[in-house]
Amino acid sequence: MNHKKLSLTLIMMLLILLPALPGLADSDGNGFLVGFFVPYNTFGGDFDGDHFFNAGDELLLVPAMEAGVGYGLSLGGRRNTVEWELYYMHSSHDFSFEVIRDKATFDAAGINGRFYLSRRGVIRPYGSFGMDLCWVKAQNASITLYDPIRSGAAKFSGLGITGGVGVGIRPIKAVTLYVGGELRWGLFGRGKGVLNESHKLDNLTSLSFCLRSGLVFVI
Repeated sequence: MNHKKLSLTLIMMLLILLPALPGLADSDGNGFLVGFFVPYNTFGGDFDGDHFFNAGDELLLVPAMEAGVGYGLSLGGRRNTVEWELYYMHSSHDFSFEVIRDKATFDAAGINGRFYLSRRGVIRPYGSFGMDLCWVKAQNASITLYDPIRSGAAKFSGLGITGGVGVGIRPIKAVTLYVGGELRWGLFGRGKGVLNESHKLDNLTSLSFCLRSGLVFVI
């Protein structure tokens, strides 16, 4: 998957839809929404630098990933106390595995809902729940086992489930600033290494935390 193409596609969708959807927000602030957010992602579970997969002619190293920040875009809607969104996010990380130190990226695309406890007031607590497709790419975390020895990126793909709480600040009906924390459980079922061959992975999971802050605009 080309994540740069995906993010560019979402940006183009925003540019097309924004002028085409004026006046959809009603008197209660319901309507089509566009969001921008900043995720701060941490990683746990099997991404601790102590796991690897012997995938035939190559090794896939599962790195210990440090926390990292990124960006996210979302499209969705709001109805009364419920907001739903389709989103894409990307974050960059440093990682380690034994003596290896390099860079990694995390990408996710999915659906998320925020369920507010109140329809009124400037400050509104919420709970959230979502599901996504997720990818980790770690540079030089794959090594061939036979001559000639080569190294390259290890790529892991899977599914994630998220849940969290937060608070939204709505100074006007069409704009919400929100800050929330989410736990993500991920199951990574496929991996690719330097040989670019897809491998089935057994029991590679992650438990991570995302501190997420953003703006939502109702058109």
